[in-house]
Amino acid sequence: MNNTSEEILRRIILANRCYYGLHKQLKAQTINTWVMNKNGERILEAFEWKILRKIYGPINDQGLWHRRYNFELYRLFSEPDIVKNINISSMGWVGHVIRMGNDQIPKRLTMGKPDDTRSRGRPKKRWLGSVNTDMNAIGVRNWREVAIRREEGQKTLQRAKTHTGL
Repeated sequence: MNNTSEEILRRIILANRCYYGLHKQLKAQTINTWVMNKNGERILEAFEWKILRKIYGPINDQGLWHRRYNFELYRLFSEPDIVKNINISSMGWVGHVIRMGNDQIPKRLTMGKPDDTRSRGRPKKRWLGSVNTDMNAIGVRNWREVAIRREEGQKTLQRAKTHTGL
């Protein structure tokens, strides 16, 4: 390899590290407890594609330049997309909350039933409902029992990382 190829490879590796750091930062900023709707998912995916296109750059195909397609970006990146990471992170967080004592505030807020009535119109999506949907998508029906047993919960999260329908 010449110096230019080594420099390009070094910059791609550095950009990937920055992007991994961004993923961790997004997870740390309480994104685990957000209720994701389709519009929010599209916005996050578009943001991720934009960043990955900057990192990997365009393709020169027989003298013609074109930007990379999304499937090419994910094949190069070889990591689950940001929405899937958020869903898996939410499943991990709900397991943590389930194992808390009943007097802990996060558990009371997550598992409790509010006394207030809902506003008119279509009901808002609840975070616990979206976690339930994600668990059903990977084939876990009794996720509360699975979450109580930490080892089984960790195996479920590993299985979710390789699941294509999440």
